[in-house]
Amino acid sequence: MSRNLIPRNSALYKFLKEKTPDWRHVIGLLNSPIFRAVAFLPIIGYFILYTDTFRAFLSTHGLDSGWILSVNQRLSLVYSGGVSLLAAYAIYRTTCPPMIRESNSLELYLDRQKTTASVRDVLYAIEQAAREPDIFGPYSEKTEKFTLRVSQYINRLQQTAEVDEELWKKKELLLSGIQSETGLSDEQYLTIADFEAQLYHAAVTMHDDPWLQIYGADIHALFYVENSRLPVLFRVWALVAVWTGYLSILIPAVEAYIQISWLS
Repeated sequence: MSRNLIPRNSALYKFLKEKTPDWRHVIGLLNSPIFRAVAFLPIIGYFILYTDTFRAFLSTHGLDSGWILSVNQRLSLVYSGGVSLLAAYAIYRTTCPPMIRESNSLELYLDRQKTTASVRDVLYAIEQAAREPDIFGPYSEKTEKFTLRVSQYINRLQQTAEVDEELWKKKELLLSGIQSETGLSDEQYLTIADFEAQLYHAAVTMHDDPWLQIYGADIHALFYVENSRLPVLFRVWALVAVWTGYLSILIPAVEAYIQISWLS
């Protein structure tokens, strides 16, 4: 079931999915030293920053004034930035696909697949692409490439394995699910369950076939890239939160630097 509130066929959804940075961008920002330094300040910062004692201390020592922002305003921005970074981290941990969290780069993911991947992993990617309409969709150029690789993968099995010809006709239903705006329904998927079972047994027999490995690697790569953009709306919220956090920290830092370096 889609978790997006924006229609998938809208121009806004297409823009947000294809043109905005993916989860790897969010992960890179959350792995920075700045995040580790300030993200957890709100846990204790609130009790320091928003107490009368702290405000009186600033006033008594002449620290409540600044160049453009007062010291208290700067600290408030840093506090707000930490809250935003924590919000971004919470969104990332709860909504980012596990495969992206576990391997935050395509290269690392493919390296792991070389040592841990199985036939079941490839078929799982195909199944998810057919059942979940958010992953590809009829409007994506990547859909055509993914569908081509799936078709080549299945055709390779067909050429070298003994499979019931009637079951191979269900390949088109599987491929249409990948290209559909709605994906395969549970009822449709049940009709190809036996087909997938035969695919699995044929692929296990042929797991050392070099062409099968090439097609499988391409399927993994395309599946990973598309998942790194999902779910779209939560990813965009995480992007907004993480950049709001960094800007809230950067603005007072820059102002303090200018005041100390140039105006002192």
